[in-house]
Amino acid sequence: MVNTKGELIGINTAIYSETGSYAGYSFAVPISIAGKVASDLKQYGTVQRAVLGVQIIGVGDIMDQLSMPNVPDEYKNELKSMKENIKVSEGAYVAEFADRSVAKEAGIEVGDVIISVNGVKVKSGNALQEQIGKYRPGDKVTVKVNRKGTEKSFEVQLKNAQGSTKVITPDDGTEMLGGAFKALTDKEKREYGVSYGIEVTGLTNGKLKDAGIKKGFIIMIVNNQRVKTPEDLEKIVDDILHGRTEDQGLFIKGFYPNGRTKYYAIDLAE
Repeated sequence: MVNTKGELIGINTAIYSETGSYAGYSFAVPISIAGKVASDLKQYGTVQRAVLGVQIIGVGDIMDQLSMPNVPDEYKNELKSMKENIKVSEGAYVAEFADRSVAKEAGIEVGDVIISVNGVKVKSGNALQEQIGKYRPGDKVTVKVNRKGTEKSFEVQLKNAQGSTKVITPDDGTEMLGGAFKALTDKEKREYGVSYGIEVTGLTNGKLKDAGIKKGFIIMIVNNQRVKTPEDLEKIVDDILHGRTEDQGLFIKGFYPNGRTKYYAIDLAE
């Protein structure tokens, strides 16, 4: 896709046409994102995706939904509550945080409206996603918010969906599993009556999700080895992928917070 100056501004990905011909509404990936994707693939072999760890709603979307008829009262009241905190006409409203959100760690709060990233204005939720999509895990960005009429700036170090700043490669075990993990705290160990284990704090498409593992599952034993930290699991997977063991997969034992013990088998050879 080019503009009237002949400059490349996007890569066409789809078209919506009522006639079946090449005329209608086209959809494209912004060239800034496409350029980063191409660079990542050449340099790392896979795309490096950074996240802020926020669930957002565009300010304009909130106002539009409030004016719509037949909006359920419960949801309308929630929208009205959001509107009370909004003192700007554009931006991305922070509705909720993901687990281990880097935005929350930096000091951003629910109810803040994100208005810029590294000096680039953010006018909607989609615009925020586009800006964050330009960066890699480990990059630091300055996020400016409007908090009930007062502007505040926060320096945020972005991470990937697994909660790490490290570069992901195609043969990375963590990427293959599609999970984020954290070691149990001392308080959680006492609560569950265990002395070790790691919790699945997030899931993306990958081996864990395919096997049926749910968020919140506590992993204790993998291939007869105790798992005390995410690094323990990473080493087990890495040993399999690089042929340092005869194992071809993972046999996982653990439990859910309700006390239910579960076993999962994951084939890494596929």
